[in-house]
Amino acid sequence: MTLSWKRSIYEELRDQSTIAFPTLAGMVISKIPWFVTLRFVGLLGNTQQLAAAALALTLRNLTGLSLSVGLSSALATLTAQSRGDLQMKLSTQKTVMKGGGGAMNGAEYDATENTSLLQSGSKTTPTDNSHKNDLSLEPLPPLVYLYRGMFIQLLFVLPMILWWLHGVSDFLISLGQGPQLSQMTEAYLQLLAPGLICYSINWTFQVWLQNLDMAFLPAYATTFATVCHLPLNMFWIHYMGWGYLGAAMATTTYELIQPTIFLIYIFGTRRGTQRTLDAMAATAVRPSGKLSFWPEFKVAVSSLTGALQYLGLALPGLVGISEWWASEITIFLAGRLQPSPDLTLGAMTIFQCINTFCFMVPMSGSIAGSARVGSLLGAKDADGAKWASRVNVSACAFVSAFIGISLYLLPHGIIPSLFAPD
Repeated sequence: MTLSWKRSIYEELRDQSTIAFPTLAGMVISKIPWFVTLRFVGLLGNTQQLAAAALALTLRNLTGLSLSVGLSSALATLTAQSRGDLQMKLSTQKTVMKGGGGAMNGAEYDATENTSLLQSGSKTTPTDNSHKNDLSLEPLPPLVYLYRGMFIQLLFVLPMILWWLHGVSDFLISLGQGPQLSQMTEAYLQLLAPGLICYSINWTFQVWLQNLDMAFLPAYATTFATVCHLPLNMFWIHYMGWGYLGAAMATTTYELIQPTIFLIYIFGTRRGTQRTLDAMAATAVRPSGKLSFWPEFKVAVSSLTGALQYLGLALPGLVGISEWWASEITIFLAGRLQPSPDLTLGAMTIFQCINTFCFMVPMSGSIAGSARVGSLLGAKDADGAKWASRVNVSACAFVSAFIGISLYLLPHGIIPSLFAPD
């Protein structure tokens, strides 16, 4: 390998690491509440309560969280490419200005979302009333995708929330689970239901920010929420006396903290607003320097073409996480093993926590690679996108192999002992 190739690989890994490392930190920290919850419930000494919490978390992952994660694959692609397109336009404008050709009017942007990606089918007719209307209300494509992603994801998860509130117990009994365990699981899920809305908003924000090269913000928000999670468990489980149900309330409260931080930072602080606008290269189409809601939201929810475009990318992404479903279904089926279904269910849940933790390392790399490739494609740099994808796949494969070998060589009883004494 020549020196230039080595330098090229190093530079590409360096560029991707600016997204991968903060994303990994945020994902690792975000799983700590899982461990804390299982630990608190396990220390209560009731195996049936641990089994109910484990089964509820499994159903939550299978019927709720996986929907948000799978559907967000469309948001990652569209945000990265629209950002790359805006960056290319902004670079062209700066080049024209430096070349003496005069400042290019940033308002020369078709409000029909006339990039190769943003196809809303909703055309905005410029008015002659004010220059301000032409500029400050120009829809920003990345914001349109953010609002569209939130809207579509909430449409998918709301039916699941209704099912969590009414119907889980009968469903579990029909599948062979005991009546008491089924009722305890339903009670746990009922308290987790509001948190699913917060999780959907939170995950949409995280994917959007990661593809804007602002992965630091999800990492900070997750860290703060995780620090709060331990006292929240102590408060709900012991101080309020809710027992194992207190862990569910602590989880729901934890899910609320992160999107609140995102909203306050992005829309409520001057620094956060400007940083977000800069990350989107918003001045390419909006010199006003404002983050708006209604112009983008109206385009996001009123365009059937845009919704179909989003679903065309999101539904394959949903199928792509079927491996996660298979793993969760395995946990669910473990609850039917005799003579100790409670014990096997808890053990399989611990396995899934470890599995998810290890999976996050290559997954954070893939998120960085997706953002990098999407941005390069948006900037019309096909060769750069191809090179970035090759470097990313090779790096993720190496990391995955290292983790697998390490788990194989490590004594198998060490990690599970962190969750339960037996």
